[in-house]
Amino acid sequence: MDFLKQTWQQSWFFLIPVILLVSFVVYILLPGVRISHQDSEKLSQLREEKEILNNTLKDLTIQSEAAVCMGEELVVPSGNVDDLMPPQNASEVVAKLEKSVVLILSENGFGSGFFVTPSKIVTNGHVVQDAATKGSEVFVVNENIGVHRAKVSDIQFSGDYAEDFALLSINEQVGIPLTLVNVQSPGDYKLDKVFAAGFPGSVIESDEDFINLIQTDEFSVPDLVITDGTVSSHQKVFGEVLAFVHTAQISGGNSGGPLVNQCGNVMGMNTFINSSTDGVRNFSLVSSELLRFLSRSMVVPRVSARECK
Repeated sequence: MDFLKQTWQQSWFFLIPVILLVSFVVYILLPGVRISHQDSEKLSQLREEKEILNNTLKDLTIQSEAAVCMGEELVVPSGNVDDLMPPQNASEVVAKLEKSVVLILSENGFGSGFFVTPSKIVTNGHVVQDAATKGSEVFVVNENIGVHRAKVSDIQFSGDYAEDFALLSINEQVGIPLTLVNVQSPGDYKLDKVFAAGFPGSVIESDEDFINLIQTDEFSVPDLVITDGTVSSHQKVFGEVLAFVHTAQISGGNSGGPLVNQCGNVMGMNTFINSSTDGVRNFSLVSSELLRFLSRSMVVPRVSARECK
């Protein structure tokens, strides 16, 4: 120890520069040590940039999923896009339909319909034919909008199913429109899962809320009936209009209600059933036929900009 102490005292002025030089050489030869701090800062910056890019991509994906066609334009909504976003599960499909599908009450009975704009509703022509010819009142009802008086703005119905559409209007912009599918190749949808929504008489005529709505002044709405099934086939009904044949159960009162896919987009309008000894066939006029009717009526609905996945 004395030797080391003596050596240090005699040579410190030489040893210190040597130690510093060796340390510097080590610092130069080991770049990982020299730039580790810089790397840490750069990695942190890259992580922040990655998070920003991921959030931007998420926002763009949401807007892309919500995009709809309005006329010839692709519209990407801004602000709250929840009403346009495709449902992620069956419960979201149900919630969307309950806001958009309405019970239609007219002089000649009742049927179903759905919003295609915030103030316009479509249904079958045979549901409101008497109201259109006699000028009698029509009312539309659901839990979301309450009760509204409606007028028949346009109707295409001549007693057969060559065309069976009607357009109703209300005075307030209160509806949640459904998005339509412009079906070009109906054969591509065979065995696709579908849902029929409406107010079939065989179910709601025993519903206390429906009885109160009809017989008293009390506002009450029968529960929306939703059935599921698949597309069985398509055909030109009596050689006139294109229709899907499907297995989602419908009955009288479903007329005018939507047939939707798993994204809650309208594939067709439920119109009639065909009963025979070998069973019941459910017919829904394909949504591309409805789009033609709406185009002639100068109504621009939302049209899905992408396939349902």
